Amino acid sequence: MKLACPSWVIPGSWGENLDFILSQVERPVNGVELLVFDFDAKTRAALAAELPTIARAASQLELSVHLPSRVGPGTLELVDMTKDFAKVFVVHPPKRGDEGDFAGFLRAAAGDALRGQLFAIEYTNEGDFARGFGLLDESGIPSSNFPICMDTGHLLIEGRDPADFARWAGERLARVHLHDIARKAAPSGGADSFPVRPATAGFVGTMRDHSPLKGGSAWLERLFPILEAFAGTVELELFDWEAVLASARLLSSMETMSAEQAADPKRVTEGRKPR
Repeated sequence: MKLACPSWVIPGSWGENLDFILSQVERPVNGVELLVFDFDAKTRAALAAELPTIARAASQLELSVHLPSRVGPGTLELVDMTKDFAKVFVVHPPKRGDEGDFAGFLRAAAGDALRGQLFAIEYTNEGDFARGFGLLDESGIPSSNFPICMDTGHLLIEGRDPADFARWAGERLARVHLHDIARKAAPSGGADSFPVRPATAGFVGTMRDHSPLKGGSAWLERLFPILEAFAGTVELELFDWEAVLASARLLSSMETMSAEQAADPKRVTEGRKPR
């Protein structure tokens, strides 16, 4: 399983995080997704200053880019700045009333100038996801084979099963953002509140997104065989290095158990659940 993590696992810049990740003795990831949620003049200048550091890290890590949450005039510039070392770009579908030129951006991004780069639309919530693909169809871009980035936290917040979604996506599944959700203590919105709206790094309704994976999670056990066979990158979308390590260790223990069971299908595993 090819694992990655975000470019924010310690407080600091892109370069500081990349240097930190590369310095770790225990480093279960071979990729990093550069987070660029906004691309104003200040961010552009900061990124330009760090490009040499990022490019050096790209010789040891597979880099991708999470594009700004809202596609704007500068998004293509950001892609152009990073295309020499990033081949995968994750983009959010637009919110209702804020469509802008979403389809136009993807049409330009898929042109000859950026041939070889992969753009994947992330599942943020059911409505926005459907809207994004509808805009593609309306603009003449076939959506039936457009790459998808599955986000397990966003699906879980809606009460959906990531394994079912992955099977539905099929060969279009190009990237996975893997993380769990956790309940707030004493939720004010009710114990079973699952608001259908894009998740953030903090609390969403009664749920907290971007939580470490938990052993024994039924949804993860259903999804795991799909992840084992997945040829793309699985990003542990967790914004803390210790959380990344803990989740990677859990996946490693699940891989070990899966290999043991494949070698000896009759092996008794009761009481040996991954921790």
